[in-house]
Amino acid sequence: MHAPIDVPVWQRIQLGHAVLEVIAEDAGVDILHLKGPALDPVLAPAPRYSTDADVLVRPSQLETFLAEVPRHGWSLVAGFADGSPFEHAATFRHPEWGYVDVHRRFPGLPGDEATFDRLWRDRSARVIAGRPCPTPSVVAQRLVLMLHAARKDSPHGVEDMHRAWGEADDATRQDIRDLVVELGAEIGFAAATGHLDDFRGTPEGRLWAAFTGHGSRLGEWRARFGLARGWRARLGILAVMVRVNRPRLEMELGHPPTRSDVARAYVARVTRALREIGQAIGRRATVLRPRHRGAEAEAEARDAGDQHPTRTEHPSGPTDKPSEPTDNPSEPTDNPSEPTDNPSGSMDHQGGGPR
Repeated sequence: MHAPIDVPVWQRIQLGHAVLEVIAEDAGVDILHLKGPALDPVLAPAPRYSTDADVLVRPSQLETFLAEVPRHGWSLVAGFADGSPFEHAATFRHPEWGYVDVHRRFPGLPGDEATFDRLWRDRSARVIAGRPCPTPSVVAQRLVLMLHAARKDSPHGVEDMHRAWGEADDATRQDIRDLVVELGAEIGFAAATGHLDDFRGTPEGRLWAAFTGHGSRLGEWRARFGLARGWRARLGILAVMVRVNRPRLEMELGHPPTRSDVARAYVARVTRALREIGQAIGRRATVLRPRHRGAEAEAEARDAGDQHPTRTEHPSGPTDKPSEPTDNPSEPTDNPSEPTDNPSGSMDHQGGGPR
């Protein structure tokens, strides 16, 4: 009897890409393979040993694909709402082929049919594990890498950003900018290139700030609530805020969580939330305090003028006339920008894994 062969994870992921492509073709579903072994060699001169596969599914065919994947041995680990704050991917696991993130959209890109049509129109292909797999164009791959790097504080993210943008010539950069405008990906692109302040007042801008060193988990939840459409979606956000993410906890622990594990995670979650709320209140009070002091000083000056009238000369003789309060030149103006929070949050082992 032969011992089982231990296949490396990166090879399992490549085989997973090929199997997913076969499933999609048999079901008549269009998918684009992203990152990892799907990258063009210009963006990954050395082999990329991914720990999961990433595929983007045509929105109108998403339900068909989600129904097919479990029929071929994949089990759902985390749904869209249980994944990242962008709720962009569902995570499945296969005992042989490992993890896959099934994307309904990519963070920073709209999730509509028109966006997928644009990416599909200029697609190329990579042979992965002997199977031709559709991929975005090289320009679109550069944009995807940049958007991904903006959410990942890691050496890989720095390297990806350098290859996708830092090494690009002027013409390639302009092609990326043109694609950004065409797809409506300005906010994610601003996060990747360090110009997120231009969108700080928007819910999506606040959500990106939580991943780029300018926000907190509290700011993240506020942004998610602002992006939710309809009362049902907002109630769903509130429910996710208070419960422990069991799929994520299981990934962190490496085993199904016990009741004690869940209880400890809940206490840590509440403690962290209270701490961030306290910090946010403290920062807001610090900003408002000088403004209040200026208003109080002005009121005291006005009261003093009313109680102690000054003597003024008049052609017909001296008269008592209250002095007019003057504008306080040192009164602080309103702070045009609210304080930002501290960065938060661990990221999962894959793009759409639980958070």
